[in-house]
Amino acid sequence: MERNELLKLIVLFGALVMAGSMLAPAFLYKSSSGGTDTSGTTETGTALFNGTIRTYNPILLVKGQLSTEQLTKLQMDSRVKSVSASADGYIINTTSRDDVYPLAQSLAHEGIETWAGANVITPSIMTIKLSNGSDVNVTSQISVLVVMKPLVDSDTEVTVSILGYIKNGFLINYNSADIVSQDISLSGIGTVSSVDGIEHNYIVPWENRSSVDEASLNSTYESVDFSRNDYLSFPSGLTVAQIAEKKSLSYITYISDTSASVSANFTDKDKALSDFTGINVVFPDSNLIIVTNKSVSLPYNGTTLYQYSVSVPSTIYGYQLDDNVLLIKTEKEYKLNDTVNVSIYGTVIGNKVVEIDDVETE
Repeated sequence: MERNELLKLIVLFGALVMAGSMLAPAFLYKSSSGGTDTSGTTETGTALFNGTIRTYNPILLVKGQLSTEQLTKLQMDSRVKSVSASADGYIINTTSRDDVYPLAQSLAHEGIETWAGANVITPSIMTIKLSNGSDVNVTSQISVLVVMKPLVDSDTEVTVSILGYIKNGFLINYNSADIVSQDISLSGIGTVSSVDGIEHNYIVPWENRSSVDEASLNSTYESVDFSRNDYLSFPSGLTVAQIAEKKSLSYITYISDTSASVSANFTDKDKALSDFTGINVVFPDSNLIIVTNKSVSLPYNGTTLYQYSVSVPSTIYGYQLDDNVLLIKTEKEYKLNDTVNVSIYGTVIGNKVVEIDDVETE
């Protein structure tokens, strides 16, 4: 969700009620004589600081549609005060500020992405890098509101970047507040907690795609995914005249300058080559993935990957993992309770791993 769009929604629905008090020092600060000081030049610069999330504003924003079942479930949740539709999605008002993070986590497990406003406590002294490249230490008396996915709980230390406005040694306002995440790789030792199946990846030649009996495979194996390609591709492109000529072929259901859809039962490669003589034609393979604990024997080229659940420590080198059971795929075969060396590639905010992109084994 675009930041400006999200901020507009938060303001519209009252999530920034606290902002007035948080930004009070922006234009009113005391001079040494005790009066309000309005003199001095306002300068701008960037700052990167470590702060602590004090609390979330009691609102979650969802961009996109929710199903009737999801809406009903939300309305029945004691953590939810109300759910209302907006032009771009839904606004969820939570019962309390403490409900924002756990509710966001629950929704994330259902594949629903949410956004919230986090109030971050700044250090009392902050270093601002001015546009001329010099650094200046300033006094901060404000909290910073950061629009973010609520991936970490309150009281978590986070790194924040801002565009700061300073006057007479004070941070008086800010803009463009962002949580700074970090890509990391962690190595650790895990234990195979379950053997989840074997993934067979097959490449099915174009002319053999109709020989794949999906119904039979689905009744035999636990998981079957067949990505079938009923089309031809023309890397060099077709002219308008060629398109007009070839669209009359009985097996063509749609044709453009770059590709042509064909009937599902048409598998005569030689005829297609003859009909498109002088034209570069590509016959794309189809992909068949079967996940099962049973043996599989099919007449196609392919590879085999073993799937496991691997338990790792909940803290690795000081970084916390909410879910310390990782799903891995590897060509190597392990047994239950075997020790596995794993490398975790992901994103951290503060000291928490908030996203795992890949897990590899040695």
